[in-house]
Amino acid sequence: MNTHPPDTTPAPGLLETVRRELRLRNYSQKTIKPYVSCLRTYIRFLRPLHPRDARDENIRRFILSLIESGDYAPSTINQKQQTVGRRALRKRY
Repeated sequence: MNTHPPDTTPAPGLLETVRRELRLRNYSQKTIKPYVSCLRTYIRFLRPLHPRDARDENIRRFILSLIESGDYAPSTINQKQQTVGRRALRKRY
């Protein structure tokens, strides 16, 4: 007989799920912070589309928008491209 009440804790969101996964992989906080920041920017770009529904074309348009804005150094654009293009982040969260 189970005497524990059901768990009503909401499931973590995408960004928290990514944070946890990176912690499990032993990434430093200094590495996790830019990953999550980049993903937050990408999620805003995709609205109302959820990242799990995004396609390669969405990633290309996101990177092109960063380049055309002129607000980012090439190294920053490369970092963002690597972050949103990772297969690990294309899992169904």
